[in-house]
Amino acid sequence: MKSRRRHELQQNVLQVELSQVWDFLRKKGNYLAWGSLVAAAIVLVVVWYVRKVRAEAQAVQTQFTRLSMMSSGPERLAGFEELAAKESHPTWAALSTVRVAGEYAMQLILRWPTLSGAERQELRRQAEAYYRRVLEKFPRQELAVAMARFGLGKQAENWGELEAARSEYQMIRQMAGLAGYPIVGAAEQALARMDQFRGRVYMPTTAEALTRPTSGPASGPATRPASGPASAPASAPSATQPAGSS
Repeated sequence: MKSRRRHELQQNVLQVELSQVWDFLRKKGNYLAWGSLVAAAIVLVVVWYVRKVRAEAQAVQTQFTRLSMMSSGPERLAGFEELAAKESHPTWAALSTVRVAGEYAMQLILRWPTLSGAERQELRRQAEAYYRRVLEKFPRQELAVAMARFGLGKQAENWGELEAARSEYQMIRQMAGLAGYPIVGAAEQALARMDQFRGRVYMPTTAEALTRPTSGPASGPATRPASGPASAPASAPSATQPAGSS
């Protein structure tokens, strides 16, 4: 008898609970339905956005790689300038900005004999402006920052501003996060070379480089055209191209 009574009480309690749930659903069902729809819509938007960002990052990386394989010229320069403006993808924008600076440094070297003094200064200014843009816009992109500092160091060294060059190379060497990267080794080699250097080397206007005393007037960069742009770290090893980034 008691067992039967307990069973009846349990059934009554269950019926009451089911009735309460039903009443709740009947009164709040529309709200729950709308809430579910909104939650589903949010999930869909998030998934779409993540896929969109990844697709854009892949497209930017592909374009960067394609441009890196091209010969120096107006198309390459324009392509890197376009990527440099994509600040939503800071890694590739920073590296592209370095490449733009390298293009101007390359023009300065290759066209040196045909340029006027003002034109040489303008190309140097443009190269350095892009290098400094990396430092200002992308300070967290250590590899690009190191490459920009190396470019600034080469520009200063080539124009006889040895202390400024030394300062840039030393800052690269102090970047702990890049220990083992080729760019750090290049900076250390530049410092070692400068320790043995006692004079200024000038951009040649003939086949042979001219070496003048330190007291002589600075007339331009030291790099020979045939050897490529010493101030353009854009040709650094594959470490300049991370496997992927947004």
